[in-house]
This record gives sequence, structure tokens and C-alpha cells, in this order.
Amino acid sequence: SSSSWTGSVDYDRPSTHSIWGFTLAGFHTRLENAFILEEQGTDANGNMLLLRKNGKGLEVSGLTLETRFNYDGDFQLEGGFTIQQSKYDEEVFWSSEIPGSRSFLRTPDHYGYYTLSLFPEGPWTLNLSGVYTGPMWVPHFAGAPGVYADELVHSQPFHELNVRLNKRIDFSKSGLKMDLSMGMQNLFNAYQSDFDTGPYRDSNYIYGPARPRTVWVGVVLSSK
Repeated sequence: SSSSWTGSVDYDRPSTHSIWGFTLAGFHTRLENAFILEEQGTDANGNMLLLRKNGKGLEVSGLTLETRFNYDGDFQLEGGFTIQQSKYDEEVFWSSEIPGSRSFLRTPDHYGYYTLSLFPEGPWTLNLSGVYTGPMWVPHFAGAPGVYADELVHSQPFHELNVRLNKRIDFSKSGLKMDLSMGMQNLFNAYQSDFDTGPYRDSNYIYGPARPRTVWVGVVLSSK
């Protein structure tokens, strides 16, 4: 069984050339008999056995603040930040080698985002966006070179910045429009640097942004 509640407050203030506002929201969820995974040793071939079972309860609660600002349609900024706490009622023993933990794994206690869009006169558009991921606890099973025992790794925070530049070209006679765009994802290459290697690596030891620094280009044709 579960129970939850949410509540929010919205405020917007317009003026002659701009509008700004914010949303403040709170949330809480209580879940009984939540599913958990616990290590149960190994089989005859040395493969790890994990048991999925009902544990005790868990709670997730937090606050989210979102803000927005637009000036004459030429400049727009949006952003949000969440602070939350996620805990099991009792420790979960995901590994038989180290003490259990009440914390949710791979779940940061704070994270956020922002988007900045510029619309100057003419065919150009510039977008900047970012995602902040706070530190989290990540399970790391032994097996890779240099990893001799299971461990809980406290990851570093990540700030992923993305940039996009777009130009629209109108072909008035044919009625076609062409959008030329290019950009870079994860500009500062905020990316996991300690992946496991070797045949006995922990293939699930992955956290943080999904891709390293990436450059891309695009062309889109459309008609009126």
C-alpha cells in the first residue's frame, strides 16, 4: 500500500515588457512493503545471486522550486531545483560484505536544471541548457582489476552544459523552410571517469550523464 500528497504555490507577475514567476511544490510518498534486492551468495558457477523480496516501508519527501522569466519574447530563462530525502525504514543489505544502508542507491538528494533561450532579430536562435546532478551512493561490486571488495561509492556532482545554435532560412518562392543547427552536448565533459574494465567487471557500475562531450549538426526541411 502507499500514500502520497503534493502541494504547490504558483506566482506570476507580468509587466509591460516582461513576465516572471515561480512555482514552489512539496511532495511526500509513503510506500509499505517495498521491493528490495539483497545479495544471497553465489551459485555453483560463481555467479552472484540477488533475491528480490518485500522489505519494510520507505519514504520520499522534498521540495521543488521552479522559476521563469521572459523579456519581450527576446530572452527567456527557466530553471528548477529539487531537494529531497529518500530513505528505507531499515537497512538494505545489497552486499554481504559491507554494512547495509537506508539510502536509495543511484538517487541524488538534490538536482536541478535550467534553460536560457535568446531570440535576437533575424533568423538566429541560441539555446543554453544545463542539468545539475548531485552526489549519490552507487553500488560497486568487486571483480574488475583493482576492485577486490564490494563498496559503496559516493559519486561527485555533475554539471552538464549543452549549447545549440539554429539558423532558419526561408525559400519564399517554394514555400520551404530550412533549419540549420549545430551544438555541443556536455560542453565541459562532466562524465564518469572510473568505468570498470575486464571480463569480471561490474557492468552496472554506471552513473552520471549519459554521454561525454558530443558535437552534432542537423538539417530540417519543412513546408508552410
